[in-house]
Order: sequence, then C-alpha cells, then structure tokens
Amino acid sequence: MNQLHVVALNEGLRRKKALWRPAGRNELGSLKLAPWASRRRQDLLDLLDQLTPKIQDLTRHLEQEVGRRPVTRRLMTHPGVGRLTALAYELVIGTRQFSACKRIFLHRTRESDPKAHAVSGSKLSGACLLKADAWPGRLNHLSA
Repeated sequence: MNQLHVVALNEGLRRKKALWRPAGRNELGSLKLAPWASRRRQDLLDLLDQLTPKIQDLTRHLEQEVGRRPVTRRLMTHPGVGRLTALAYELVIGTRQFSACKRIFLHRTRESDPKAHAVSGSKLSGACLLKADAWPGRLNHLSA
C-alpha cells in the first residue's frame, strides 16, 4: 500500500485513506504512467486484492478471540492498546496461569531457596531461560 500511495503522490493525487475506497482506486487506475510504472501499479493492485480477503479473515478471527478473553478486553481500555497488542500481551506475559517453563523455574527456585526473592540470575536449561527478578510479584503469589 505504501508503494501505491507513493505512486499516487508522485502523480499529484493526494487522497490519504480515501485512495483505498472505490473512487480513489478508480483515480489511481486512471493515472497515465510510464509502461514500467503502469505494470508495477497493476501488480501492486493485484497483490492488494489478493491480500485484502486474507487480512479481513485474520481480523475477524482476532476479534472473535478478543471477545472470548476478558483480560484482553480490559487491556484495550488503555489508550493506544489495540486488539492485536492486547492479545499478544496476554498470550506472552500471561495472566495468573503460568506456562510450563515458568512453573518449572519457580519449582526449582523454591527447592534451592525457599524465600525465592534472594535468587537472581538463576537459569533453566533449554528454552526456559528466566531470571528470578523478572517475576517478583508472581513469586510471592505462588509461594503461598
């Protein structure tokens, strides 16, 4: 879309988001361009037409998933946090339910030091490389 927008700007067509509406696309298609630029414009428009249904489908699935997750909906109340950012935050950072790596780490940490707060720099083997001080509030939660 950026390249198509640049083509339009170079030809003096300034429509911002209106460029992607039917009238704007018609204007973009009617621009007289050099043969190579015309070919590039058509290729980009074809690519845009291919990707648009896929993006709409992914957006619909994203909206459905956000609808099922109250934590994600709550995160979206913060300014600047959209559906994708909120869902990614919940999936990566998580809620009170911990992933297997975090549980293994916390179990090993409690075995070596019951207080677990003094441990820093402890590492797990494999893909679970976490530091104890990265989860300070959650260590208290699980130790009870």
